[in-house]
Amino acid sequence: MKQSLKPIFILFLLIRIHTFAQSVVVSMADMNYGYFGVDNKVDVAVSECNCKELVVSSDNGSITGQGCHYYLKPNRIGVANISVKVKRKNTIDSVGTYQIMIYRVPDPVLTSSAFYFTDTIRSKDALIAQPTLTCKLPGFRLQYAFRVIQYRLTIYRNDLIYYQEKLYANSFSEAMKLKFSTLVNNDFLVFDEIILESAEGTRNIDPVKKIYYHRNKD
Repeated sequence: MKQSLKPIFILFLLIRIHTFAQSVVVSMADMNYGYFGVDNKVDVAVSECNCKELVVSSDNGSITGQGCHYYLKPNRIGVANISVKVKRKNTIDSVGTYQIMIYRVPDPVLTSSAFYFTDTIRSKDALIAQPTLTCKLPGFRLQYAFRVIQYRLTIYRNDLIYYQEKLYANSFSEAMKLKFSTLVNNDFLVFDEIILESAEGTRNIDPVKKIYYHRNKD
């Protein structure tokens, strides 16, 4: 009796950690899920079947690759059905369809070279010299691009508003830089009304609060 084909489906998420320009692949075999707008690595194997004979497709986004190794890039949040078929000489046999839940990439954190994942700004010069705001996913560095398209900066001094400006950009204005040069210890910088742009559209993220404090008293 001919033994039935037994499909083996394993989902991997490709997580690129920017250390020594290497990409680290983390297996998510026990939790079949992926992320919207990300190239999710998918390995498909069928017992007693050559990888070249596989035909893999999805109803959510695009799936590309060959030799049992594919990349699924979903175009919506929800369920992605992955269909696995095997090419014969005269037929294409369906092996099965497998579901993967597609989630939104988590909210990133607003950051800058002057306050990279710290709550304290210690250098006015660094703040002025690095005028671009970026977004990072701490501990979860997927290859996914966010861009700041709006934010408001408020500087508080002695619990009162010392300066406030709203920009539709990802950089500091010249007026902001001038105010940065006048910062004194224990001034607070609050970034709020932050809007980001990504492959899925736009989203708002939580405010970020930083304190300026330098060892040498101003």
